[in-house]
Parts: sequence; structure tokens; C-alpha cells
Amino acid sequence: GGGGGGGTEPVTQPNRRSEEGSEGRYPPPRSAARQGRPPRSDGGSESVPASADGLESSLTTLYTIHATEVGRDGGMRTFKLTLAYDGAAYAGWQRQPGAATIQAAVEMALLPIEGRRVTVHGAGRTDAGVHALGQVASVRLAHPLAAAALMRALNARLPGDIRVLRAEAAGDDFHARFRACSKTYRYRLATGPVADPLERRYVWHLPHPLDRAAMQAAGEHLRGRHDFAAFRTAADRTAPDTTVRTISDLRVAAERGSRWPAAWRGSEIIGIEVTGDGFLRHMVRSIVGTLVEVGRARRPAADVAAVLAARRRARAGPTAPARGLFLVRVDYG
Repeated sequence: GGGGGGGTEPVTQPNRRSEEGSEGRYPPPRSAARQGRPPRSDGGSESVPASADGLESSLTTLYTIHATEVGRDGGMRTFKLTLAYDGAAYAGWQRQPGAATIQAAVEMALLPIEGRRVTVHGAGRTDAGVHALGQVASVRLAHPLAAAALMRALNARLPGDIRVLRAEAAGDDFHARFRACSKTYRYRLATGPVADPLERRYVWHLPHPLDRAAMQAAGEHLRGRHDFAAFRTAADRTAPDTTVRTISDLRVAAERGSRWPAAWRGSEIIGIEVTGDGFLRHMVRSIVGTLVEVGRARRPAADVAAVLAARRRARAGPTAPARGLFLVRVDYG
């Protein structure tokens, strides 16, 4: 994230290895899961592999073996979870070997509730240090507990910087990522000579004032359906099939009610809010870096149109730091 991948693919598309892993639809026998050991096909047992890749491979095989025992549905239900989190201590949403991630934390909290490992699918794969006010995730569970009880149980087990805001029963075909129609991200900038120490984890501090009107004018060139290749990270090794995306809304506005003393003239917090049908890796943060250059009069607002046409990352501005970015909302049709 500075946004994640596009969110308009149909739910019937095959899973992508980097995001999804096993669907976790077919659980192993509860006795084995409670001991932390998936049963082997030869009737023996073995420890769970140490690596996440090995674990995913073993579980994928295990669920296939037990598909006929449990049945296609297996009495399972789909839940939609809405989460908020402070991403400062995490290596992003997506599960990674040897790193603390949001996805892994939620899956670990579900383990004692469900009695087996399950895969939680997030709507947006936020990057390391990126926060969320309204991330959406989906998970299929066999446990008969009600949605409200699931929310309470998860919040009792999750670390304090991750909270489940809502848990809802959803249709069996609901998938947080593939059913998403749009996502809204907000980036927060703090201007002024001295940074607010209470905001330091959630803003990009810039000591000089910014021309918000010029930034808004530049943002207007990004509205609509365009090829956003110039705003994708150059280091992206998982390039999507297309870099064309649609931005339906982009707004630059000052936040009200800042705690920072008004004595600091020229100090304000500026929010850049972007809504689109999908986002390339670091796309929002690259847009923000470009708009900041416009706000500082380092490039004219009209230059953004030329950046789009160039389709080259070097033409756009710098990538803004992750700490100022929030996934605000995910919308579904």
C-alpha cells in the first residue's frame, strides 16, 4: 500500500500466491489442530514447518486431503471484519516469514477461537508503517459463535494497536479483496517550523507552508481513468497486468481541530484523500510526493498531466513516507 493491488477482480479468479495462500476451507481434525500438528497422509504426525512458506504448502495439501471428510461447505460461514490499526510496528498487512504483520496477528488471534489455522484475506495490502481506519478482511470459520462474540473474542486476543471495529456475517461468495469496488486512502501532511511530537508517527512533517489550491489543481489532472505507471514504485517486482486505474475523487484540505498550539504561525495539518478502484504499489505515496512539489512551487500544477503521459517513475515526485498514510474505507457494490 500506498495503495495495494486493484480491487475489482471477480471473486472467481484464482488466488494470487503473494496475497492469498490457502483458502483454509477444509479444516484438519480438531484434535490434531489443537496439538499444533497437521496429520500426515500416512497416519503419522509431524511438527508444523518453521517457515511460513512451508506451513502454507503443508496446510494446502492438508485441506485437500480432508475435503471429502468435511464436504464442500463443511458448515462454514464467511465473516466480514472491519479493522483499524497503527501500522508503525508492523511490516505491512501481508504475512511474511520472520516479520510481524497485521494479517499474521489476526490469524494468530483466530487460532484458539477456531481451533485451527485459517487464512484472513485483506482488501488492501498496506505496506510497512501504513495505518488503517477501515481495513476490511474476510475469513471463513466453522465455529458457531455469533458475529458480536467474534469481535469481542478477537479484541481480547489482538495486540492493542490492532482493533476489530465490526464483525458481520457475510454471504459465502464475499471476498474482501475481490469484491471491493473502491478504496479510499488519506495522507496527512504537517506544515510549520516545529513538528507536533504527538503526531510524529502519523504525519509527514514539512517545515515550509504548502499552496493547497495549487495542489488541488494538480490533483484534478489525476481524476478519471489513466495509466498510472509513473506513480508505481520502480522496485515493484510483482507488476500487475495493467497499470490503468480510475481515480474517482481527490481532495486536498486542511484538517480542523489540531492539538498543536496555534502560536506556530503557518502550522497546519493537510489531508490528501484519494478514492479509486484500485492502486498500484506506492501509488498514493508517489502522488502525494508529486503534489507536495507542486505545493512548494517546485513544479507547476499542469506538469502532473505530463507526468501521467510520460509513464516513467523518474518524472514524478518522491515517494512520501509510509507513516502519513491511512486506509480509510473500502466500499462494496
